[in-house]
Amino acid sequence: MAQLQEEALRLAHSLSREALARHHIGRRLFNEARYGDAAHEFQWAGDLYRTNQRHRLAEASYQAMERALEWDHMR
Repeated sequence: MAQLQEEALRLAHSLSREALARHHIGRRLFNEARYGDAAHEFQWAGDLYRTNQRHRLAEASYQAMERALEWDHMR
């Protein structure tokens, strides 16, 4: 899965596609209990979405980032 996501990231030729790939990488990392790494990917996705004026998707990524940080601090 990780290799496919990294390939998708390399092939993303737009901010929206890169943001989507990063958000999915964040979801995988969260599921692997790598909460700090997941938070970083969610923040990156949110920033890319915001830059591309995709505010609702940016907000969803930032909420996922907050959730990952909460889990990271509980460990």
